[in-house]
Amino acid sequence: MTNTLGTNIAKLRESKKLTQEELGKLSGVSRVSIYKIETGQSTPRDTTLQHIAEALHTTPSALRSNQNESPTPQLDQVKELYGDQGAEEVNELFAKNVGLFAGGKLSQAAKDAYYRALTQAYLDCRAAAESEKKDSEN
Repeated sequence: MTNTLGTNIAKLRESKKLTQEELGKLSGVSRVSIYKIETGQSTPRDTTLQHIAEALHTTPSALRSNQNESPTPQLDQVKELYGDQGAEEVNELFAKNVGLFAGGKLSQAAKDAYYRALTQAYLDCRAAAESEKKDSEN
């Protein structure tokens, strides 16, 4: 039996260049628990999975899915427009802002809206910078 959930958490964590300990700190889940979940030794409670998903800027259902859907559509949009460098810049913005939600009472929909707005602000700033660069070259 495959450990889709654990595998998805590990892949997404690694794509964000986070250690198990760093993910634990961001999510409020112990490093040992992260390890056990990733290796299929334990199954997280719904609240634990929600905290992990929030720290990874995704949803529990995306982490559980064995489809090839992206758990971070905002990063995919940026990557499509600006490549790996752009996606890395937005990922850093996400990582720097995840602490805003620690222990908060915001709904997942509100958090998703925040990350969409943050991504859109990045895209707008990047487009404006490119436009200014083109104008100065002319």
